[in-house]
Amino acid sequence: MFEAFILVCSVYNYTDCRTLKDLNGPYIKIEECHKRIKQMKFDAENELPFVVIDHMCTDQFTDREKHNGNESNTKESGKKLKI
Repeated sequence: MFEAFILVCSVYNYTDCRTLKDLNGPYIKIEECHKRIKQMKFDAENELPFVVIDHMCTDQFTDREKHNGNESNTKESGKKLKI
């Protein structure tokens, strides 16, 4: 299961940056997460006064011990959000 995040900064104040989490997810396939990120980036840049700096799909099951051994079967597994 993947969650979508984007990092945006205000066009008026470059020190005003925020991490936005998708409220529609999580997504089973990483492709669905990437599709949602594209939508989020479009919305942020066209409807809000923000510029997208970075984006990330995070795997909810990177900590196997915490989640009883369940793990998404992708190459993205093990990455952490570094925004």
